[in-house]
Amino acid sequence: MAIILKNVYTNKMMSESTGTPQVFYQQLSLKPNLELNFNINVLGENMYEILMTSTVTTTDQDNRTVSLIQVEKGALFEITDIPAEDLDEVLNVNLPSVVFPYLRQEVENIVHYSGFPPFHIQPISFYSIYESKKSKG
Repeated sequence: MAIILKNVYTNKMMSESTGTPQVFYQQLSLKPNLELNFNINVLGENMYEILMTSTVTTTDQDNRTVSLIQVEKGALFEITDIPAEDLDEVLNVNLPSVVFPYLRQEVENIVHYSGFPPFHIQPISFYSIYESKKSKG
């Protein structure tokens, strides 16, 4: 069994601060919300791409959007010698588990350099998500 990471790259990155400069000098209660998803693409024999997208929308106490950050991280993998019955789990657990830390770091850096309070994205168990989806059919 071999899972070889060939490359990690930023496919798309966007940061929009619609609440500046007021958000920095007014006493606003900020509430960040994270949405995360990924897609797997088959590129050829044994070659796979994962595109993981995060959207962090920060709203104030009046539910107005003050910041929107979107990052799409991509990665290329060569996967060989995986039994066919195990491939789905490898694609939906192993690949996102490798890419997620890169995505998390990039999002946290954008938040920091945008001047907003730190936003720490908690670790995610892609295995638990996979098992949950599998049990639901």
